[in-house]
Amino acid sequence: MMNTWLSKALVPSLLVSLSACGVASVAPIVTNADAYFDARLTGTWADSAGKESAHIEKAGDGYVIEYRDDEGKTGRFGARLGRLGQLRVLDVQPDEPAPGASGLYKSLLVRAHGLVVVDSIGVALVFRIVDGDSLKAFLKLEPRAVPHTTDNGMLLTGSSGEIRRFLASYVVRPGVLGEQQVWPRRAAGR
Repeated sequence: MMNTWLSKALVPSLLVSLSACGVASVAPIVTNADAYFDARLTGTWADSAGKESAHIEKAGDGYVIEYRDDEGKTGRFGARLGRLGQLRVLDVQPDEPAPGASGLYKSLLVRAHGLVVVDSIGVALVFRIVDGDSLKAFLKLEPRAVPHTTDNGMLLTGSSGEIRRFLASYVVRPGVLGEQQVWPRRAAGR
């Protein structure tokens, strides 16, 4: 059982971190039945300013992504491409923590699933994410729409089926998805 002081310190900061990607779910958003592989997604993509980038490779029936932010910090993620209603989406989940991490450390991590809506894949990767503030406002008005928890952030806690049903109808609402991001493909040398 987690100490009370630890839960009060850890849970709020965890939820803030998870909500930065718009949607954070404890259950997969792309299930086995909805997953597929598209080789066009592999490669290196960068924002127009060259400050952020993602190198995407095939891994099993999905992808591994090495993301570099505008401060040069990196993160590794596993991802699965699939369908959510009529939308093509990428379910992104952080990699396991370092093998040398303690058992306590690993037991307190939540490897949540994030959602990226992929509008097109070609000479550029065009995508959007859910506006986290929009989701918070909606669930404040409709708290029974999907199982979730809030405490300075948002974490969807339902089953994959519950979350998929909710998101399929929610993400098509006007104003829910953020601005389209256009990341051109980089040459092979990264």
